[in-house]
Amino acid sequence: MAGKRWIIRWASGNWPLVAPSPLPYLPELSQAPVEMTRTDMDKVRADFVRATRLGLQAEFDMLELHMAHGYLLASFLSPLTNNRRDQFGGTIRGRLRYPLEVLEAVRAEWPAHKPLSVRISATDWADGGFSEEDLLTITRAFKDAGVDLIDVSTGQTVPWQKPVYGRMWQTPFADKVRNEIGIATMAVGNIYDPDHVNSIIASGRADLCAIARSAPGESRMDARGPPRGLGITHSGGRSSTSQGRANSNATCSVPLKPAEASDHERTARNIRRSARCRHPARAAASAAQSSRHWRPRAHACLSSDGTKAGSRKSRASWAEQAEPIPLPSMSPR
Repeated sequence: MAGKRWIIRWASGNWPLVAPSPLPYLPELSQAPVEMTRTDMDKVRADFVRATRLGLQAEFDMLELHMAHGYLLASFLSPLTNNRRDQFGGTIRGRLRYPLEVLEAVRAEWPAHKPLSVRISATDWADGGFSEEDLLTITRAFKDAGVDLIDVSTGQTVPWQKPVYGRMWQTPFADKVRNEIGIATMAVGNIYDPDHVNSIIASGRADLCAIARSAPGESRMDARGPPRGLGITHSGGRSSTSQGRANSNATCSVPLKPAEASDHERTARNIRRSARCRHPARAAASAAQSSRHWRPRAHACLSSDGTKAGSRKSRASWAEQAEPIPLPSMSPR
C-alpha cells in the first residue's frame, strides 16, 4: 500500500491530461484525465496542423499520424476508452468523428504529392474492444480522406489485454486491410528475418515492412546507404503526437547477405501458407511471380510488384548462377 500511495502522490504533479473519457490507464494508480470539451478538441486539432506545418518546413518526405496504442486519437476510436454520450462516442461512426476531423485538417495542410500514413491498433486484444467491423470502417474512411498508407499495429489500449504473440504476429491484420479495403499497408511486429520480409511482400500481404528491435543487432538486416525503395522501413522509435514527441520512422535500404537454398525453401513455404487461406487466385499468381524472379544468392528483397530492388548484381549474373527454385502448386484449404 505504501508503494501505491507514493505513485498517486507522484502522479499528482504531472501535466494536466485530457482524453475522450475520464478513465485512468491503471485504476487507482494512474492519473485520471479530464474529458475533452469542444474547445479542447479545437486546440488539439490546431496543434496537429501546426506540427504538420513544422514537418513541411523541415522538409520531411512522409508524415504519420499516430492513432494506435491508446494515445489520444486512438482513445477516441476504442470503445474501451471512449464512453462519451455525445456525437463523439457511441458507434464507430461517432468514435471516428474527431480522429477523422484531425486527419482531414492535416491532409489539407500536407502536400498531395507527399505520402500520409496513419498508424492504428487493429485490435485491442480485449473483450468488448475494437472489432473487425470497426477496423474496416475506419480504414475505409481513412482511404476516402486521402491517406496513402495504413501502418497496422495492435493493442496497448488497456492493461488487461491478452495479445497472441508470435512470428509476424500482426501481419494478418495488414493483409486484411490491404486486400479488403484496397489501400497500401505496412506490416509490423516480430518481423526479424529477411525471409519474413520476402514472404510478406511477395505474397501480397503488405507493401512495406517495419523492422525495429532486430535491425541494430542483426547483420542480415544491416541498413546501409540511401533509400532505394525496398519494401522495408526501419522504425527508430514509437511516437506520440498528442504528447509532442516526433515520429522517428525512416525508410532505408537493406542489402541482404547471400542466402542459402534452405532460406528460399522456407520463403516458398511461408508464401504458400500466407497466401492460400482466402485468396487462392492471388496465391497462384504470387507463386508464379516468385518462381520467375527468385534466385539463390539474393542480395535484395522483392518489391510489391515482384521486381528486385537494390540488387548488387544484374539480372543476367543472377541467371548465370542458378536456375529458379520452382514453387509447388497451391490450393485453398
